[in-house]
Amino acid sequence: MSPLFILSLVLAIPTMGLSVVAYAIYVILKGYLSAKVRMHDANVSRALRKFDAGEKNDPSWVRDQSESEIFWAVVQKFAARKGVPTVYLSFMMGNEHEFNDLRFIAGAIEREGASFTEQQTAIGELLVRQWNRQTDEVKLAFQS
Repeated sequence: MSPLFILSLVLAIPTMGLSVVAYAIYVILKGYLSAKVRMHDANVSRALRKFDAGEKNDPSWVRDQSESEIFWAVVQKFAARKGVPTVYLSFMMGNEHEFNDLRFIAGAIEREGASFTEQQTAIGELLVRQWNRQTDEVKLAFQS
């Protein structure tokens, strides 16, 4: 980190300090984003523990048909971009037990203060992790 600071000081001479300001903004923004990611991960972990303990709450958007459609479409596209086959996603969305679990987890994440978009990201990441934990035989069955 110190070589960057020295470089910013050298570059500050002809620009009258703008590089130092840019460096300070970079450091602050990096710290903010790192903290945001840590909070998201902590919120998801707490929500999963509460779900595992038996808490089952619907998210606030579940009764709004268009919001629900948007939520699940984005989750599926997110997971598909990360390598989860659409057949597996269709199975998860079509299986009532699996779908309800995902919905309740989204509700638990919302209760931890997550936004609509953060819920989508968390559920998409959860689907990716579930897919990656599948055995090779299961993966082969869904891919063929």
